[in-house]
Amino acid sequence: MSTVPAGEPPPGWVRVADDVRGVPLWKRRDEPCYVATRDTDQLLFIDAALARFDRMSGEEFHEFVSSR
Repeated sequence: MSTVPAGEPPPGWVRVADDVRGVPLWKRRDEPCYVATRDTDQLLFIDAALARFDRMSGEEFHEFVSSR
């Protein structure tokens, strides 16, 4: 199993380490979010989700995480 990421990370992500059972650890610049993945495309999806959460009010976020 390769520990090399699938591609370059999207803007705003930096590789922090390769220490989660050989899976690269990534961090968003200026934020406390860390992600362990070999597939850098997943970072794009996480960016989109976090951007949506940033735009939500507290009530909207509560409804989102409590919905079934």
